[in-house]
Amino acid sequence: MEPLLVAHRDPHIDLSVSAVEPFTLDPAKAGFFVPGNRASSEENPMGDVIKSKHTRLYIAIGGTKVIRVTRLRSVGFPDGQASEIDISDFDDDWDQFVAGRKATGSTTIEVIYDTVDSEELEALHTTGKTVNFLVTAPKSETEGADLPEAVDGVITPPTDVLSKQYDGFVQNFAPTVADNDVWKATMTIRGSGAVKTNRPAP
Repeated sequence: MEPLLVAHRDPHIDLSVSAVEPFTLDPAKAGFFVPGNRASSEENPMGDVIKSKHTRLYIAIGGTKVIRVTRLRSVGFPDGQASEIDISDFDDDWDQFVAGRKATGSTTIEVIYDTVDSEELEALHTTGKTVNFLVTAPKSETEGADLPEAVDGVITPPTDVLSKQYDGFVQNFAPTVADNDVWKATMTIRGSGAVKTNRPAP
């Protein structure tokens, strides 16, 4: 039988609550985003995360006319998977490939169906017209990006926030109604070309 070990408290060590120094966490130094505080991004080389709150979606439905999609619940971007080209020959032990042309995919946008604002979205589905989409990051915790302008059907992105931009047409517009809920609608957007990232001016 092994001997029983008994722990004895050192009388010279003060374990009272008053002897413990308080600790305060500085969010900026910890790498968290603090609105209006540039120190967080300067000390964190990974940059700040972007919250979805006050993200906005704009669509150029004419040469100079831009609408904001209201009651937005989710928004996506078309993917761009690259095709592959086989360059293998008789001397290769393994198949050899290089990247080919990128295939623009589709994405979905969900909104709460509105008796007025959804009418223009349904019209885009009816016409099948390829239009320009712009998704903007929020300006702050309380404000979204302002309504931009368009030239020849292409939206001019804001210079104060990050945004993503692409062309596409509304392939499907499907309203849904669930029990004890509001009407919603899912738009399927077929992308055309690349998704462009617009970064704010330094």
